[in-house]
Amino acid sequence: MPRRAGWILAAIAVLVLVLGVAIVPGLIHRQILALGATDIHDVGSLPAEISVCGREWHRSASEAGLTGAEARSHFGGQLPLVDPLPFAPCPVGPCTATGSGPCDTVVLVRVGEDSYVDYALSGGP
Repeated sequence: MPRRAGWILAAIAVLVLVLGVAIVPGLIHRQILALGATDIHDVGSLPAEISVCGREWHRSASEAGLTGAEARSHFGGQLPLVDPLPFAPCPVGPCTATGSGPCDTVVLVRVGEDSYVDYALSGGP
């Protein structure tokens, strides 16, 4: 029986190692370093609504993405990039559920080297 327990423990250790290798890099990339907002996301898989900073945001009706220059002229100098995936960290700038003061009511999701899709805040700041 001790030999069988050893194999079971070895299998569990391998499973934990494989899950760690699969999960930890994404966790560090998105949650700790907050780099998910700078990733290029597939425009075809973006939903009509995203949840960022505890608020709901609706995708613009325009199917064509904005270039960086167009986004800066429309929304100001700093591009408010967000990660559209669930449980993404809240960057500085977008309106939050608890924040007060000035905040961005439009956020951008990067979909190309110089292409962005805009999402507008649902409700008021």
